[in-house]
Amino acid sequence: MVFYTPNKIVNGGVSGLSTVLFYALGIQPGVSFAVINIILLLLAVKFLGTQFVKDTILGAALISLFVQLFTYLPPMTSDPMLAAIFGAVLYGFGIGLTLTQGASTGGTDSNCF
Repeated sequence: MVFYTPNKIVNGGVSGLSTVLFYALGIQPGVSFAVINIILLLLAVKFLGTQFVKDTILGAALISLFVQLFTYLPPMTSDPMLAAIFGAVLYGFGIGLTLTQGASTGGTDSNCF
């Protein structure tokens, strides 16, 4: 979020939707990320079971917290291309590391295999 949000770059999933809501309605990204994830977790209880939701709650809570904390940091760069490259590398690394460990950060990256 340090790269994407200040440069108005939107990635996919819940974090991208949170960025859009921030610029369209002024809702803080960490707050909208948490609210959307709560809704998705409630749906996941019905379709994926309670064990999956229990395993996902920590990841979803931590990423919501960090998204909100990172919005207070100054932009790392004002160059959109550089921001897109660094943001994609860090985002991909973080999500990849999470999914390879059988965990989920909530949202649409759910690993239910």
